[in-house]
Amino acid sequence: MDARVAQAIAALQPESPVYACEIDEDSGRVTLHLASKTLHYTPDARPAPRKKPQKPPPQPDDFTCIPYVGKEIAQALNNAGYRTFDDLVKAPDTALLDLPHISAHTLGKIRTYLKEHYL
Repeated sequence: MDARVAQAIAALQPESPVYACEIDEDSGRVTLHLASKTLHYTPDARPAPRKKPQKPPPQPDDFTCIPYVGKEIAQALNNAGYRTFDDLVKAPDTALLDLPHISAHTLGKIRTYLKEHYL
């Protein structure tokens, strides 16, 4: 007897003999056919698919090393999804100017720093 059928019989404890059974391989569902009724059993203890451990997101670069960029501006950049200096290099000026605390003067300082250190 298949172990899954034995598990279903043990769990459901049918009142009359089982004359036929079916196993759905995809769901693991076991159907027991009795003389008077049909019973269905799906085991709860099916092993869950293993998930790969997720790596924590990388720490954001420290934008406060850029002149005129303090904690507030660095936080605004991070909140907008700019986490690395490479992100800032690729960012359009208009998107950066839309962020809080970033003026045209500050944007100029950011671009100058990036040209000197990352381009």
